[in-house]
Amino acid sequence: MGWTIGIPSLKLNNVGTKSKHCGNFRSVAEEALSERKGHDLDINPELSAKNIYTGYRSAAELLAYSTAHCASLTDAKGRSLRKDAVRMCVTIIKPPVAFMTTLCEKEQQNFLQDGIDKLTEIIGSENIRSIAWHFDEQGPHVHVFWEPLTQDGRLCAKEMHNLTFLGRLNREMPIY
Repeated sequence: MGWTIGIPSLKLNNVGTKSKHCGNFRSVAEEALSERKGHDLDINPELSAKNIYTGYRSAAELLAYSTAHCASLTDAKGRSLRKDAVRMCVTIIKPPVAFMTTLCEKEQQNFLQDGIDKLTEIIGSENIRSIAWHFDEQGPHVHVFWEPLTQDGRLCAKEMHNLTFLGRLNREMPIY
């Protein structure tokens, strides 16, 4: 096809600071979910009603779920999670605007759904907590919020959101 697809993925924690590898859970969720808070000048509030949300619709709901769920988790020694633990990850499927504008609305949704299906295959449907479909910016795209839970139920971003995951994501998604 000749197009590259942007697939940024970020770990999120509740500490309140952001770094090169970890973002602020609250601010990222409030920008992506129904609150739509942020400084992005590309957001057209008149088109925000077209956005679609599956799973947790608002940042407040997602944060409340995460807080309650993380409070119930312990490590192998029975200790509660660290304050700076990665609570959630977000992966954004953002095809080029030039490509998306050549498609009708239904084709755009089908294309984005195919991307979500492939991402779900990589991270597991049981880990996805919220998906925000944005149609109020220059190009349609989706934000997928997911918990980095291992097969044995541990919250471990080191094992789930690592270079192996990012390599697979960037290798397989454009092909798919």
